[in-house]
Amino acid sequence: VRVGCASDWVATGQLGTIDFLLLDHRGTIYHEDLHAAEPLLSPNARVFADNVLYPGAPLFLNYLDVKKYDIEIHELKEFLREDLDDWVVIARPTQEHGEMPRDTPPEFRRLSAEVDAISWRSQNGPVDWKGFQDRLKPVFYEWKEKEDSNASSPCATAGMFAGNNADVASSTAAWPQPSD
Repeated sequence: VRVGCASDWVATGQLGTIDFLLLDHRGTIYHEDLHAAEPLLSPNARVFADNVLYPGAPLFLNYLDVKKYDIEIHELKEFLREDLDDWVVIARPTQEHGEMPRDTPPEFRRLSAEVDAISWRSQNGPVDWKGFQDRLKPVFYEWKEKEDSNASSPCATAGMFAGNNADVASSTAAWPQPSD
């Protein structure tokens, strides 16, 4: 297990093939970490991203869409916050690593900036996470409905986290955790 940003670990040249990539840090840069790690992902790799809906990872969702990842979205309540919903996304690459997508919908770029802003504000005082999520959720659910209608078949989940003694990269860069 390697703890830190995947992009930092990839730069060291110390990683082998990645079977499992955990993204659980600043959601607005998940897509950058995934892009950096893609050349090392095994053909059967799984990318596990937490906090995709709360506080949010809009650019990551667009990245998965553009790069044609097979995805599963698991809807759940945020830990210790029954009033907030969250998504855990499990993704599997379906194509070779390529360039970083450039055409991100303006609404997703705007939401990403808002996620960063409210996350930083939450470090200095209370913020209205519920109100923010009420604005964010319709956009994400619209994206999810489109994604569901485009899905040809669901990912198989049996044995999904099995590895072949390859490295596992965990991306848990320091980032302020949401607070009330």
